[in-house]
Amino acid sequence: MDSWKDDQNDEEEDDNVREGYGGKDALIFLIDVHTPTMIESSNGEDSPLQKALKCVHATLRRKIFENPNDVVGVVLMGTEKNHGIRDFEHLSLLLPLDTPEKKHIQDIEDFVLDDVLLAEKTGKLGTSKFALHEALWQCQSLFNEIKGKSDKKRIIFFTSNDHPHENNEVLERQARIKANDLQENGLIFEVIPMTIEQNFDWQKFYIDLVTKDETEDSTTLAQENNCKQTLEDLFNIVRRKVYKKRSIGRCYLDMGNGVKMAVASYNFVQKASKPTKVRLARDTNEEVRVQRTFIDRSSGAPLLPSDVCKFMEYGRTRIKFTQDEIRGMRKAPMDGQYGLRLLAFKSRESFDVATSYVRSSHFLYPAEENMKGSRNIFAALHNRCLARQVYAICAYKAREASIPFIVALHPQREERDPDGGQRCPPGFLMFYLPFSDDHRDIPKSRPSIEVSEEQMAIAKKVGKKLKMKFYDHRAFENPSLQGHFRMIESLALLKEDEEDDGADLTLPPVELQRKRLGNLSEEFNRVVAPTEELEQEVQAATSKKRKPYQKMAASVPSKRPKVLVDTSLINEQINNLVDKKQVETLKVKELKDFLKGVGCPVWNKTKAKLVQDVYDHFKFH
Repeated sequence: MDSWKDDQNDEEEDDNVREGYGGKDALIFLIDVHTPTMIESSNGEDSPLQKALKCVHATLRRKIFENPNDVVGVVLMGTEKNHGIRDFEHLSLLLPLDTPEKKHIQDIEDFVLDDVLLAEKTGKLGTSKFALHEALWQCQSLFNEIKGKSDKKRIIFFTSNDHPHENNEVLERQARIKANDLQENGLIFEVIPMTIEQNFDWQKFYIDLVTKDETEDSTTLAQENNCKQTLEDLFNIVRRKVYKKRSIGRCYLDMGNGVKMAVASYNFVQKASKPTKVRLARDTNEEVRVQRTFIDRSSGAPLLPSDVCKFMEYGRTRIKFTQDEIRGMRKAPMDGQYGLRLLAFKSRESFDVATSYVRSSHFLYPAEENMKGSRNIFAALHNRCLARQVYAICAYKAREASIPFIVALHPQREERDPDGGQRCPPGFLMFYLPFSDDHRDIPKSRPSIEVSEEQMAIAKKVGKKLKMKFYDHRAFENPSLQGHFRMIESLALLKEDEEDDGADLTLPPVELQRKRLGNLSEEFNRVVAPTEELEQEVQAATSKKRKPYQKMAASVPSKRPKVLVDTSLINEQINNLVDKKQVETLKVKELKDFLKGVGCPVWNKTKAKLVQDVYDHFKFH
């Protein structure tokens, strides 16, 4: 029998569940190189072409870890030669539409560093004419050649020319027709201006070609994407366009009396984790399949799934459950229905979400494609909650087999920056609230500590000196995660990690803090140093009585004392025996002592296995 607790993790995975989608993402970087401004550099900076290729390089590096199944390709438009493309003139396939690989990253690095190598493949840049509709046609053909199902197909176009077919109405009309054809087929077309000066006019040509979001107008588009000069700004634009957020789930919000609307939930923050390790056979380098089988203790025969049942202990009795009973208990809350159900409204002044934190919040937005009219109902509810300063309290069940929650829908007002771009979208923030069973009592007994005016004054001075002027979470990367990725990348590309020293940005700037504080640190330690009476009071309040068996255990020495092994005495001897293939002549204790010293596990191993571990150690070291 399996314990009932084995099934709890299946019910608590709502935060990390993404909306089911059909496959991988496909991305093509289309780079315009027919204009001289794309390949010319000024003031010693990188040319727009080099910046675009660096964006491609950064995207490949991120994709290879975060989305390894996605496909990425690079097409140059306006080249003298045709490389990898036969159907159209002045087009070159710089990178085939495929999953990111080691060779692709190295090729892009070579093209960024060596213009001559790029010219050998594509010919002279900055002179050849082109037709935009032919380039879009070629990109669509590459998308059609993808094997398997793809979810989103996206074209990101780098250009410095805001009106490419100014004197040719036929080519303009053909480009517009082809762009509309792409949108009808579900393809997304994005344009990123690469001009040095802020003179890119969207209204001339591209305003009708790009694929716009529902919440984005032409003014916002032009102001958000116009003429970014720094490479970091360009990285942010590409990252935002490439890594679109998917909803983690969709459900219905039941407001009673038959009034429903469809909503989609999104995560503002998703914890980044290391990729799952895959077990490989040491000799063949093939992936190892892990299979679990239940064995009967008495007979040793394997058990079928029908022979295994769940149980829960009630007192000292094991209460067994059938699969139908388990499914029935999961459906019991909320009458077996899932989604959001409106319970009541509560004023914002009488409700403190911060003290009721359970897990990360979600963002709700209407899903008009799932139910017509959801946007109007959502907007009406959102406006009235803002006007009356209230929260909407709802019961929430993500799926049929999920556990229910009580949530608070906080109306979030739309905010825009001075340029008119949307800084904060309108919608509801969904906060998870605790049940009565979740609350814990915090001990109220704390030592009373009185702070003098002198101590308060010196503490305020220290706080002012160490005050951070700004905080942006995007400036701090996870040092453990990034170090892990750098190590894998350096091993895969066969190069030393010289470019990035792996500096931990989460560590405080000690030298800068010392310079700012000066003598304040010594003065603070002198003024705030604890007295003997205070130390005794804190120790008495925090100490716990030890149980009798704990005192007894402390006086009894450990049955298995730690042994410090010095392998230097037998290291030379074993090395000679390895050369002579005579390791078998050593005793088991000598083998274990040596393997312990080099960090190899020795527990529950036969002598033959120990001997093999010694040979393997000298083989790989």
